[in-house]
Amino acid sequence: MPTIVLRGLLGSLLPDAIRLLSGLALGLLVCLVTASSAVPALLLAPGEPPPPPAHLAAIFAEVEERAGVPAALLTAIAFVESGFDPAARGPLIARFAGTEDAHALGLMQFLPSTYRRLARRVDAVTGVRLGELGVWSPRHAAYAAALSLADHGAPADLRQALVAYHRDAASVERVLALAAAYERAAPAGDLAVRALAHGRTQLGTPYVWGGTGPGGFDCSGLTQWAYAAVGVRLPRTAEAQFRATRRLTRAELQPGDLVFFDHHDPGQPGVTITHVGLYAGDGLMLDAPAPGAVVRIEPLWRSFAGGGRVISPPPAPPDRSRRSSPAS
Repeated sequence: MPTIVLRGLLGSLLPDAIRLLSGLALGLLVCLVTASSAVPALLLAPGEPPPPPAHLAAIFAEVEERAGVPAALLTAIAFVESGFDPAARGPLIARFAGTEDAHALGLMQFLPSTYRRLARRVDAVTGVRLGELGVWSPRHAAYAAALSLADHGAPADLRQALVAYHRDAASVERVLALAAAYERAAPAGDLAVRALAHGRTQLGTPYVWGGTGPGGFDCSGLTQWAYAAVGVRLPRTAEAQFRATRRLTRAELQPGDLVFFDHHDPGQPGVTITHVGLYAGDGLMLDAPAPGAVVRIEPLWRSFAGGGRVISPPPAPPDRSRRSSPAS
């Protein structure tokens, strides 16, 4: 009898126990999911916005170089407007309900009618004809934002330009604050890593003799462009870049450092360094190798002549036009 009673009790309690344990497990799972979703926010430094994806950072740097509107400002606008999402479709704008402007679109959240007015100019400056579909292209949208801001006073008066862009005082202040944060966000120590990230966005771009991008590069044009995207100006040629950087052995190379090569080139008599790339780690480099090729990642060449670390700002090459005078 005791055994029968015990079995009966277990039979009646077991389903309740299973339900209780299931509920506890579900509650724990919910807590874990909620906590994990909050982790990115907790990991951010107070007051510092998240960095843009590397391909967007490269676009904003390019636009700054060509249009004069600060990349940090464009970055802040993209973060506020779309969270860096080129496919973003904004919420319904009640006053435009039932019209083409019911939603703002794309990375920089343009109203379709506004982007249409800019489309021809954007196509002209980018060299790629997308028309109204350019609103979905990150590069076209960034240029459209720069053109719109320039039409209203940028870069001389960024606040006035933003007022015309946002028409909302709170958004203007937030963008200006974020732009200032983006200006100071990247420490100098990771310049090389960020330059390499920018360079990677050009994989597959054709080699063009004398090319400085973005549609084509020669070897030093690629490295110059990649570092310009992070705010560092390098000299134009591989040999000048060699002289303007700190020497490294192969063992000392870190991703993003410059790697230089020496090979005989009858077309460049007297030039020692004739090729440069960006070190990509594991004995590989990102480079624009030769006519007929494209920007690619490949093993370091046997003619490796040394590495170079870029200092911000890079040291000026020695002035060989004057002899040093004796100490007085």
